Amino acid sequence: MRERELGKEPEYRRQQKIAAEDRQNTERHKDILRTILTLTTSIDSISAEHAASRQQAARHEEGKRKRDLFTFSALVVTAAAALLTLTVTHCDTRDLITETRTAADQQHKDTLAALGKTDDSIKALQEQARIMSNQLGVSRDEFTATQRPWISIDSVTPYAGLIWVNNSADITGSVNFVLTNSGRTPGVHIFPWVTLVLMTTGNLAEIIDKTTAYCEPRRKPYESSSAQAGLLIPPNKTIAYPSAMQFQLSNDEIRAGIQKFNGRDAIIPYVGGCIRYEFSFGKREGHETWFIYRLLGPDNVVFVDKNTNIAPNQIHLEETEGGWAD
Repeated sequence: MRERELGKEPEYRRQQKIAAEDRQNTERHKDILRTILTLTTSIDSISAEHAASRQQAARHEEGKRKRDLFTFSALVVTAAAALLTLTVTHCDTRDLITETRTAADQQHKDTLAALGKTDDSIKALQEQARIMSNQLGVSRDEFTATQRPWISIDSVTPYAGLIWVNNSADITGSVNFVLTNSGRTPGVHIFPWVTLVLMTTGNLAEIIDKTTAYCEPRRKPYESSSAQAGLLIPPNKTIAYPSAMQFQLSNDEIRAGIQKFNGRDAIIPYVGGCIRYEFSFGKREGHETWFIYRLLGPDNVVFVDKNTNIAPNQIHLEETEGGWAD
């Protein structure tokens, strides 16, 4: 009471406050302890988790190390086995290659030997074929020479004389042939080819060359059956060719061959040509009997300064050097 009267707080109030403060402090301490306990528990839990994690990581690492070691060991063993297999295979392959090469070399040698024998056989056959071909050629030539036809000229006579054509200064004429086959087989496609050539040099070789140039191209085989004209003469027969064979000289040829006789223009003509024929059993090639006759007029030479026709009975054909045949 007195304390209240003095304006002081009563003791029990202070005690109550102190008790209340103590209780508060105690609760705070408890809260702090609880907090510390919670933190300690959390830290222990985290530590335990970390320890468990480290142990798990350690076990995982150990397992990984063991697996890596096992894998490496397996790789080493596999590589060793592969190397061993490769070595054995290489040795086997090398032996096989050696055997194959040896066999190939032997086969090559055998092939060369066989080819050598084949070449010898081929050469022998070729030689035999050549001999047989030569024998056949000889037989064919002998048969041709003994059995072929031989066409010769029995006679040649003027037919139409020498005629000046339409006052053009060209000369034309014709002759008849009588032909004989003295061979053993028929002559076929017999045809007289006739030309008139002029002497300008005084040398008979000029006439022969001109006749050769005229006849030689006509020796080749006919290109078509329609061109295979002519006569057939049996062996040992003489037949007159059924038509007269014509020849002609152009004015240019006459001018080129003019010579002076007794002051007059004259020419020295020769009737040249060939009788072409074929062997009916031989190769289709032409045979020829060549001929050259000098054409003599009434004055021996043929004067051309007056363009005067010459009758057949005024013409004489003089055989020169005889005929020849292939």
